[in-house]
Amino acid sequence: MQVYISSGKHIDNVTKRVNAINQHVESPEVVFGEGGESDTVETLRRTIRIAPLAPLIAFVAFIHLFIVMRFIGRIVAIATRGEFGQDRVIMRKVADQHGATIQEIDTFYSATPIDEHPISYGLLNWGTIILIPTIFWRLFPSIGGVLLSGLLLLLIGVILLFAMLYQINEEREKRMVDEILSEANTVDSACIVIGKGHHQGVETGLESHDEVEVINWTQTNGN
Repeated sequence: MQVYISSGKHIDNVTKRVNAINQHVESPEVVFGEGGESDTVETLRRTIRIAPLAPLIAFVAFIHLFIVMRFIGRIVAIATRGEFGQDRVIMRKVADQHGATIQEIDTFYSATPIDEHPISYGLLNWGTIILIPTIFWRLFPSIGGVLLSGLLLLLIGVILLFAMLYQINEEREKRMVDEILSEANTVDSACIVIGKGHHQGVETGLESHDEVEVINWTQTNGN
């Protein structure tokens, strides 16, 4: 199976990346995607599920997934008349043009560390929520202090979320590779639409498998 990896930002230049895919793959049969078939209700359910133990992480995840990726992504698409958009728009355009199917590859449960270490994550999240406002209210007993504590909590939430994602990154990429390899013997050509940060890991994971030929070994932004 020949595959072309299209990696970039999750809200990116749709036209540029679709054109790059079409230049390198004549007729992809499958579009492997990170978040290609993610269900909104299921994503929300999973986010709510971790909230009792890790409210900071859940809150930041909600902002990232539903405010930044979906809402702002949609606004950007409207403002640019479809020139820019989410990864899933790229996947749909390629799939529609070639009659290809979209297959989700990011199937690893991202909140696994919270399930494995509930006490640690619970203490870290709830301890921060209690401690930071208490300290700021004592130091700055005003609306400004409340706002500053809120911003700091948001920043800490972002750090905790990305630290958790970094912790499972290798396992996520291994699962992505396994999902792609599951079609290696039945598909002749395909493309992979993922975030730039996963390009190298997925590429390396596929490199050792003879049944897969990656067209673009070198990671390049938007290619």
